[in-house]
Amino acid sequence: MKASELRMGNYVTIDNHNSWPDLKDLAMVVTGVNNHMDKHDLELFSDSDGKVNLQSKYETYGQFSQFISPIPLTKEWWSYYLWVDTKAKPPCSIFKT
Repeated sequence: MKASELRMGNYVTIDNHNSWPDLKDLAMVVTGVNNHMDKHDLELFSDSDGKVNLQSKYETYGQFSQFISPIPLTKEWWSYYLWVDTKAKPPCSIFKT
């Protein structure tokens, strides 16, 4: 996921098997995004375009954007938070139905 697509308050997960294998399906909140990467970071994490600060309950984490995955909004989430009529089609195709 691109760092430029993230906003503070977004819910995401970490998909980094090497550094954070226990956090794979844990929902975290984006608390900051830094688009600056030094030369060393770019060599090691060439698929990233920034660093993302995350928080889960009382723990904070830092992760490169290539290891961040969005949490898909299912029909249940959509109807719970935003949509009153659960039989109505969501207004945007990015939401899974």
